[in-house]
Amino acid sequence: MTSARVSAPDAPVIRLRSASFGYADRAVVSGADLTVAPGEALALLGPNGCGKSTLVKGLLGLNDHLGGEVELFGTPLARFRQRYRIGYVPQRHTLSGSVSATVREVVATGRLPHQGLLARLGARDHQIMASALDVVGMTDQARQDVSTLSGGQQRRVLIARALAGEPDALVMDEPTAGVDVANQR
Repeated sequence: MTSARVSAPDAPVIRLRSASFGYADRAVVSGADLTVAPGEALALLGPNGCGKSTLVKGLLGLNDHLGGEVELFGTPLARFRQRYRIGYVPQRHTLSGSVSATVREVVATGRLPHQGLLARLGARDHQIMASALDVVGMTDQARQDVSTLSGGQQRRVLIARALAGEPDALVMDEPTAGVDVANQR
């Protein structure tokens, strides 16, 4: 079920002031300052283990916010409830051989925040899903079981799933890992 998208006027999508993130009481990232405005693209670069994924997961509430200020769409992280506004593509694809679902079914899960508890997908949902699959070049594989896809193809399915949610912001952790050069573009 979608609720109104409320933001402070002209609020940045993301704002960090001396933010620290980590696990339990162990900070992995500390003193982070960052502002991302609506429509702006940002890439975090750094060596393996420097805390890029920890920062991303901290923004999403997937690990601990240990200090400093964090705001999403002008709302402090602790009070932010509109998680559907942020599309997320994890660093490691989570579509393994244990998942028995088609590409289309996985992408359909991106529409869940826009559905009632037992709602069926409507024409608009199918149109949005088709568009997301087209963007990542997976239209022809829509009926294929995700367990039969390569790692790069599974990554593209996860990107389509995030796009199908029509987020206001898209956060991708190493989105091109395992994706061939043609599809990276």
